[in-house]
Amino acid sequence: MEDLDDDAAAFLKAIFVTDARDDKSALISAKGERTPGTCTWLLETIAYKTWLNTRCFGLWIIGGPGMGKSMLSIFLIEKLEEVVKSSSSVGSVIYFFCDNRCANKAGSTNILRGLIWQLASKNKNLIKHALSAHKVIGGRFEELIDINLLRQIFKDMVRDPDAGYTYCIIDGLDECPSHSNRHVVNCFSSISTTRFKPIILSRLLDESNASRLANFVRLRLDPDSEQEVKKDLQAFIRRLSNEGRYPPALRQHVHDVFLRKSEGRFLWASLAAQEIKYMALSKIRAHVNGLDFGLHGIYSMIMGRIDTPYSTYVHQLLSAVTVSYEPLSLDDAALLSGLPRSSEVMNTCLDQCGRLLVIEYSWERRARILRLGHESVKDYLLRKPNDLDQDLESNCAQLQGLHVEIAGACLHIIASDPSRTRSEENKGFTTRYAWSYFSCHIKESGNAFSTLLPGLLGYFEPGRLFSFPKPKDLDRMIHIASYVGAVAVVNHILNGRMGHYEGLRKTYRQMTPLHIAVRYDNTEVVRTLLQRLNFIPRDWSVSPTNDDGDTPLHIAATVGSVDSIQALLEFKADANLRNPKEETPLHQAVDNFNLQAAQLLVSGGAEVSARDWYGRTPLFLAVYRSNTAGGLDNRSDGSSHPDTVSMMKCLLEAHCNVNQGNELGVSPLHLAVQRTYVTETSLLLDWGANPDIATDWGFRPLHYITGQDLFDLDKYRARGRISKPLSLDDQRKKDAERHARSRKSHCNGTGPEGDLSKVREIVGCFKAHGADLNAPASDGVTPLMCCAYLESPRCLEVAKCLLAAGVDMDAQDNDGNSCLHLAVEECNRSLVAALVDGGADKTLQNKMGWTPLDLILGFPEFWGVLEREVKPGPDFEEATVDDLETVIEVVDDMPSGSSAQLDMTSGVVAM
Repeated sequence: MEDLDDDAAAFLKAIFVTDARDDKSALISAKGERTPGTCTWLLETIAYKTWLNTRCFGLWIIGGPGMGKSMLSIFLIEKLEEVVKSSSSVGSVIYFFCDNRCANKAGSTNILRGLIWQLASKNKNLIKHALSAHKVIGGRFEELIDINLLRQIFKDMVRDPDAGYTYCIIDGLDECPSHSNRHVVNCFSSISTTRFKPIILSRLLDESNASRLANFVRLRLDPDSEQEVKKDLQAFIRRLSNEGRYPPALRQHVHDVFLRKSEGRFLWASLAAQEIKYMALSKIRAHVNGLDFGLHGIYSMIMGRIDTPYSTYVHQLLSAVTVSYEPLSLDDAALLSGLPRSSEVMNTCLDQCGRLLVIEYSWERRARILRLGHESVKDYLLRKPNDLDQDLESNCAQLQGLHVEIAGACLHIIASDPSRTRSEENKGFTTRYAWSYFSCHIKESGNAFSTLLPGLLGYFEPGRLFSFPKPKDLDRMIHIASYVGAVAVVNHILNGRMGHYEGLRKTYRQMTPLHIAVRYDNTEVVRTLLQRLNFIPRDWSVSPTNDDGDTPLHIAATVGSVDSIQALLEFKADANLRNPKEETPLHQAVDNFNLQAAQLLVSGGAEVSARDWYGRTPLFLAVYRSNTAGGLDNRSDGSSHPDTVSMMKCLLEAHCNVNQGNELGVSPLHLAVQRTYVTETSLLLDWGANPDIATDWGFRPLHYITGQDLFDLDKYRARGRISKPLSLDDQRKKDAERHARSRKSHCNGTGPEGDLSKVREIVGCFKAHGADLNAPASDGVTPLMCCAYLESPRCLEVAKCLLAAGVDMDAQDNDGNSCLHLAVEECNRSLVAALVDGGADKTLQNKMGWTPLDLILGFPEFWGVLEREVKPGPDFEEATVDDLETVIEVVDDMPSGSSAQLDMTSGVVAM
């Protein structure tokens, strides 16, 4: 890439987070080479062949911990690289290995940056999309962390024809937080080009993200591919037993026991092999027989062998590494977990942990850092108490108590920080960690934090440790505790003198502690406030309003705090209270596309057909906001939000008014058609939407099939009817306006190639539901006539679809004009040619007695436009000679006795 200019080189340097090739090599080094003959079964599955050879959205391979997903990822990468290398067409393989134990390998921002860096490195022609984003952020490449911007860059790159086929493999997406990986899921599911072929390998994701991947082909390693995985496991175990060079009988015994007790987990076999690697042959059989089943079983064995004097230290160390939000160095782990500052204690603890902990060197931190040996270790330590073996319960980490200890340590570190600010300048890792995460540990500690209150309560005084943009934002201790999620502090205040009064205290913006707790999704604080203030009238306790007139339920619906919504509804919060904009909580849940929040509100009695200040119902908002909702990027490719259909079904199944329009009479069906949403249009019609419903302007849904703006269409239609021939200057001005509209239609994505098939589907859907394809607006304009107002591929395609569906091309509006009249008047030569070829009546008279032929003769400058447009130019569609000849034939076919005669001197038709 030596030939890159300075901007491109700067971009590659700024966007870099990790080299996936190095990550792949590190995985192979840690896990070992793939056993020959394994993983090949995947290429023969129906799911893989469907993904590779059809127009499906992607492939999602689902498997539990330790089932070999990472090795499958490496295998797929190698095979797809062979496919690209042997193909004559352009293509690339990009991939990312997620790891929540490493800051630059987790989170949707890092995933997209890693993928963009690979695309740009492999194909320098794609960097132009990033450089255009460079201008958006003012040339500051170091600020390329905005998720919306990154998604748009990535989508533009893979949609570029120069990219060719892009095979994308994401391993371990479940290791990213669900609120973060949804951005990647949304990005992948909204890319419509068939040249983008993503594969996601992960555990089963949460319901919300799983629903967004509904269009992906799914392959479950268990049970869909149980036999194939078992064969791979047998080969893996056979290799392990052979490496041990055991006698044949012992080798077979080890093989059989491993296969039976591993429960399909490669990781179990690997851990068990490490157990016996250096063991005397005479002890191996007995040890293997004593191994427990499954990963949790072998982890319990390791924990059970810890020497009693060190068991507490080991548990504290394991828990500190488990609950920390960033990887800890040995010294940091000792400090935050309360271990003695002794290398002997630390080394002994590490020896006792076995394979549960691993040590890696971080060049960035210049220190040795601790990581869990595998994500399943975290599952083991965080499993629910009722799943614990009672004999080992004392050996399991007391996580809530540890959060208390770490929170206390963080607060003491902060108190001793001379800068007393969150600024990261000249701060060591421990101090930066304390400032960044102390509030998270306080929140996770729950009521257990009360044990530290006598010494730490003062830290929650306003202005002590917490600073805000405006000093009066949170001016009481209970406000700060509600913001942080310190339920123990909230309980302490409520138990004090005037505690209930404090629970209702408002900030200068009229935010109560309940508003604040809901806003920051601190559910335990929400429930505590509701329980302790339950005896107070609900207008004060459950449904107070802030400066914006929003109740806590409005805020919970906006931020999508499902647990808070559940708690508020349990305490009888009114789901139909309105703010000054007449919005209910359901409006705000739909407006931000919080599907689960909307479902809860509907089940809690929310009025599904309520109208806001602008007359919009939740169903209207579901369609209206489907391309920008929830902080998502504006979908310039015309796709809708992945949850749009689910949100609409939630409302429709609750019997909302499917035909209710806004204050201008625009219904959800008008919007769906205008945005070319095929599935949404079909769904609305199936649920009884009136296909001929009219807006206040008299337009039916099909009038907007051209994709024109809801207001622009009325403006174009009304901006001047056919009355008299124009002067040369007026005609030129009109031509400029027409081409400006045409260019705008292309820039706004109203005519992408993918929309043409959608147009045909929507027209067919309306026809199947018995819609009147000739239904006129209030002035008689039909959907076909709307195609005359813009000369674009989409308008021409719509016209052809309507003509093929059998519309009346000679229908006349209230002025007697047919579509051919309007097409000539708008100088839309492509549509004129299509109508003439389709047999439109060229002699049909309007109310002024003019025929389309008269109009052609009445506009002599129209000929100049046609002649000019025969030559291709940067702002015009390329015309063909046949187009011009078609219009010439129109004139040639005019009857010799026509009443319209052309005055060649004045350019006016004499009648």
